[in-house]
Amino acid sequence: MFSSITSHLFAGNRDAAIAVAEEIAAMNEADGDHAATGGITEYMGDIMLDADLTDKAGEYYDAALAYRQQSSINDANKAQAGRNHQFKSAITALVAERLATHPDEWKPFQRVKWRNLFYPSADR
Repeated sequence: MFSSITSHLFAGNRDAAIAVAEEIAAMNEADGDHAATGGITEYMGDIMLDADLTDKAGEYYDAALAYRQQSSINDANKAQAGRNHQFKSAITALVAERLATHPDEWKPFQRVKWRNLFYPSADR
C-alpha cells in the first residue's frame, strides 16, 4: 500500500495519497500496531511538510509521537509481563517441591545446582 501512496504523490494527487495513508493507519490502529500507525502517521506529516502545510504536518507529527510512545509503553508492559511470568513460575516450582516433600523428609531449602540460577542469595 505504501507504493499506492507513492504513486499518488508522483501523480501529484496529495489528497488521494493522504486518504490511502489514513486508511493504512486506521487498519494498523485496529490491529493494535501502534508502532506501524506511528510510522505511517509520521509519513503523512512528511507529505504535509513537503506541501508547506506546516500546521497540518505538526498535527501528524504530534500524533505519530503519541503512537510511538504508546508502542513503547506496550512493549515495556509485555516485557514486564514476561518477567512476572518467569518469577511466578519459579515460585510455583519451589512451592510445589516443598508441598510434595513428605513431612519426615523435609529439609530447609538449599540453593544448589540449578536453583542458583532462579533463586538468588538473600545476602545480595
